[in-house]
Amino acid sequence: MGNVRRSSIEWVPSSSYGTEFGFNDIFNSTFQPVTTSVRWVSGSVSTHRDASGNIMLTRFPTVEPEVFLEAASVINPDTNEPLSFFNYWISPDEQFVLLATERVGVWRHSFTAFYFVHSMVDGTTRKLDAERLQHVSWAPTGHRLVFVKGNDIFLLKDVSGNLSDTDRVTHDGSLNILNGVPSWVYEEQVFGHAHSIWWNTDGTQFAFMRSDETDVPTFHLTRYGNTDYPSHTPVKYPKVGYPNPIVQMSIMDVDSGTIANVDFERDDEFIIVDVAWSNPARMVVRVTDRIQTQADLYTVSHERPTAQQISSQARAKGWVDYFSILTVPATDAAAERYVDIIEVNGYNHLALFSFDSPKPVRHLTSGEWEVTAYAAFDPETGTIFYFSTENGAIERNLYSVNLDASIPKRHITAEQPGWYTASFSPDAKFYLLNYRGPSVPTQHIYSTADPAFRHVVQENRALAELLSTYAMPQVHYTKLRIGDYDLDVSLTAPAGFDFNSSKKHPMLLHVYGGPDSQMVTREFPANDWHTYLVSSLGYIIVRADARGTRGRGNVFKNSVYLNLGDYEVADQIAVAEHFSKARYVDPKRVFVWGWSYGGYMTSKILERDAGSIIRKGVAVAPVTDWRFYDTIYTERFMSTPQLNGEKYKSSALTKFDSFKNVDYFLIHGTDDDNVHFQQAVVFSNNLTQASVRFEQHYYTDSDHRVNTGARTQPDLYSRITDFLEEKVGVAEEL
Repeated sequence: MGNVRRSSIEWVPSSSYGTEFGFNDIFNSTFQPVTTSVRWVSGSVSTHRDASGNIMLTRFPTVEPEVFLEAASVINPDTNEPLSFFNYWISPDEQFVLLATERVGVWRHSFTAFYFVHSMVDGTTRKLDAERLQHVSWAPTGHRLVFVKGNDIFLLKDVSGNLSDTDRVTHDGSLNILNGVPSWVYEEQVFGHAHSIWWNTDGTQFAFMRSDETDVPTFHLTRYGNTDYPSHTPVKYPKVGYPNPIVQMSIMDVDSGTIANVDFERDDEFIIVDVAWSNPARMVVRVTDRIQTQADLYTVSHERPTAQQISSQARAKGWVDYFSILTVPATDAAAERYVDIIEVNGYNHLALFSFDSPKPVRHLTSGEWEVTAYAAFDPETGTIFYFSTENGAIERNLYSVNLDASIPKRHITAEQPGWYTASFSPDAKFYLLNYRGPSVPTQHIYSTADPAFRHVVQENRALAELLSTYAMPQVHYTKLRIGDYDLDVSLTAPAGFDFNSSKKHPMLLHVYGGPDSQMVTREFPANDWHTYLVSSLGYIIVRADARGTRGRGNVFKNSVYLNLGDYEVADQIAVAEHFSKARYVDPKRVFVWGWSYGGYMTSKILERDAGSIIRKGVAVAPVTDWRFYDTIYTERFMSTPQLNGEKYKSSALTKFDSFKNVDYFLIHGTDDDNVHFQQAVVFSNNLTQASVRFEQHYYTDSDHRVNTGARTQPDLYSRITDFLEEKVGVAEEL
């Protein structure tokens, strides 16, 4: 493959629409929205770093930030030079700042680093420990902290004293025993973060999870580097049907130094999916069975470590969702309640519970739409803030509902509906509202008590002005009836596109389609490779949320249960067929591509369609056989191979002759810890043995993101572009 070339269908945007978005613009951050990282410290105090790297504090409702710590004033005691830190955490009493340096990534979220403690009282900076640490976290009050080193937990009760005066909480950390940090599969598929320590609300106790991976098989990742012999990194990776880590919850009382081990009184291979504290003495834990069809909620305490089950949710034809518990504190512990997201007539909704009954005290929301996440709870007013699809599945708007039924629900983002995220202050009096689209993203801070309060954080005016001079694509949203469902579909077309024109355009079906995922959203389009294809090469990009995706209720989502690679594939082929007949699409240039699950979808689409509609496909880091993927993700949707063996067989890519009728490009990183390189090379060999000619390219020592090295991503997208733009090979002859 050579350099990127223009489409054989010459597309020249009219000068009235502006400059083409070029290939090099993909990697130019000027075309991306600026996002300011704002974190809440305590109460209504937020922190961020300014352009000089200084740590700033803003004490709302005052909007003028103050310099809390000048970056240049922090001196590394090891080198006597200014300390370069990539992250920081302010102690709740604002007396100390924890600074992290020299980050070394482990997996998607986990890393090790050296940590320093800077005193705001006397200006000194001390190294917390001589070794790299896996996790450090402040208690929610004062300035005590815990850290994890060598898979063991250490407690430092007072950082103002001797930093070596630590209490070792656990003593059995090893390659197989992990305390306070999750295993690979828990980090990737359950928690989405790299710690398993949870402080209570006043810092007097903390819970931690111990993972025993002794029986989990080891997968070896090969890293080639530039040495005489490759290195091999072992990772405990449970593939479907194999043992999961055995997990144990414990609670440490800081003052007494005693540890209570939680007993769930279960003998199954359970999974801990959520942990929360309702008060300083009571913890709430959600536990599922191995295949995640039932979720049980327990309360437990240090004084009573035998867990008490308080509720249970089960799905006969689907999987249970992971939602966090929102606790409703009260002066009297007996009066405490909690809010959970439960299924109501096939949709996920908020419900208020007491701790002494499995039945809801009151349903807080209802309707044929879904609550997708909590945002915050204001205990002073009894207001719950949440996101939902009430305004449509392709939007995420912010709403509030009150525990007092007489107070009406509010659509907070009603003036400009779209796609939002938010971060609330700990007291829920202020919040950072991130508007993500469809227009240029903005960030503002609002008050929950004062409707007139609005503080500008970022409005991206420079980006808006820049894009106004370019021939940027237009995104059109529609619904397409496929079988019994109206699928959400987006069509991204060139500037000034005319649906009534007979000008033929190449069409690229961009797929992901994993269970409980979503591609069609009213988010601001990423100015990426797709933008280049549309603006410079005249492509049309089609995306569709097929059966199995989120936001449409559990019947729609769970329709793919136990049968991946079937209904969602059929839906995408139907979408491709529909648009291939449009007057503005060249039916000989209908292509598909996807990454990860999207790579799997691409491959299954080509396998089923066999060149009838779609002529070319590009699969990046695809699953090719679910037998090779991890337990917690796969068994959530497919159960185990022992219980669902036939569907495991049909979900794998096995009809190799279908690929003789299409042009197929397989791409993978050799150091992919998520979807192993094994998936690509086994499938590659199967295609070879079936006499299938196809393209393949592998990126040395790249993980699932395929971005190791400065030139890797430009090379990746130029190769894919060349592949699409070259004369259609096998498919051209059909």
